[in-house]
This record gives sequence, C-alpha cells and structure tokens, in this order.
Amino acid sequence: MHDEIHVVVDSLSAADETALKDDSRCHILRLIIRHGDLEWQDGERSLAELFGMVDTTGKLPITSQPPIGVVVE
Repeated sequence: MHDEIHVVVDSLSAADETALKDDSRCHILRLIIRHGDLEWQDGERSLAELFGMVDTTGKLPITSQPPIGVVVE
C-alpha cells in the first residue's frame, strides 16, 4: 500500500504561486473560463486581457470544472 497523500486543487487556489507547484504530490487542475462565445483554460489568457473583455462587454466571465478526463488523467 502506498501511504503518500496527494492534494488536488483547482487553479483558483493560486497554488502555482507557492512552493506547492514544485511538489509532485500537489495536482493543480485548470478551470475552464467562459466569456461570451470564448472558452479557455485558466492561465491561457492574462488577467489584463480578461479584464479588457469585461470592460468591453460589461459581462463577467463564468468558470466550470475541468472535464472528467482531465481529472482522471
């Protein structure tokens, strides 16, 4: 039996800005971000770009959990 504990967090946890990003027992799942007809994984666009979209459209983005295949992988 393997006694090692692993932690799974989503990208909004900001774990990739801490020492956890280099720990093989920490798994960071990227959330899906949707804004209008556009969809991307968290981290693929800058915050400045996202806020620009919000300023332009007046609409806030929404997030969704990663696809189950990503979680299983």
